[in-house]
Amino acid sequence: MVIVYDLVLPIALAAMMFSLGLALRLDDFVRIVRQPKALLVALPCLLVIVPAIGVGVAHLSGAAPVLAVGIYLIATCPGGTLSNLLTFWGRGDLALSISMTAAGSVAYGVLAPLWLALGYAIFMGGAEHVSISPLEAIVSVARISLLPVALGMLVRAHLPRVRDAIEAPLRHIAAVVIIAIFLLLMWQQRETFVEAVALVWPAVLALNLIMVATGFLFARLFSVARAERTAIVCEHAIRQEGLAIFIVTSLLAQPAMALPLILNSATGFAVGMAYIGIERFLADRAGRQLQADLSSFKEPN
Repeated sequence: MVIVYDLVLPIALAAMMFSLGLALRLDDFVRIVRQPKALLVALPCLLVIVPAIGVGVAHLSGAAPVLAVGIYLIATCPGGTLSNLLTFWGRGDLALSISMTAAGSVAYGVLAPLWLALGYAIFMGGAEHVSISPLEAIVSVARISLLPVALGMLVRAHLPRVRDAIEAPLRHIAAVVIIAIFLLLMWQQRETFVEAVALVWPAVLALNLIMVATGFLFARLFSVARAERTAIVCEHAIRQEGLAIFIVTSLLAQPAMALPLILNSATGFAVGMAYIGIERFLADRAGRQLQADLSSFKEPN
């Protein structure tokens, strides 16, 4: 399993992030800089408020310290690449979704060591200490997230034919490998996992619902457009747990800590799908109502 955690998982994550870079252009960031409202609403929520909520939910869960840290880490993860797909299905602002995912990944490379140290301090009470330095964690996360994204953007800009040929297959292969590693980790920790489902999943579900509600309320509070609101909500539902799983399994040798993160992968996707289903239903109904209202104003022939 050492080779899986230390070699296969980082390569698969880097490949996934490289494929994300293949979908990014510098213009995506320029547009967000010129019209930053939605991003300025989303990022403080993702980087400050949601992690604080994660502390509260993990504390109230009553889970064992190592599992409580795993619950809390869910709230610190950046949005995942599946949030981009979910945003597309939900007719949301895809460019904003990609920009939030990229910005969150950049921030995670810097903030992950701080969040991890905070989780250990709160839930493990000094019984254990983080065995990695902040610089080591920053370098490790940057190696599998920021650098591959930058390389993907360079390939898109200078080798468009290569990008067209490899983007979809690479993303699919990386996703399959990551899912297989998650399943292997679940099997390795199967005895703990069975107990964790009963003890931790209610807290994971509650946390995910609260994160989605928080993103939705912030978007409504600041009068963000519907398409941008959909992107913000999907970014709160779908997290990039793979980065946190890499840290806790490869750098901290705490595979049990990854169990809540794995549970959230499926939970977040289900919650996100439910949200966009409701959102699309309401949007379609509003569209039909608008058509009916316009028809009623037409003069008879």
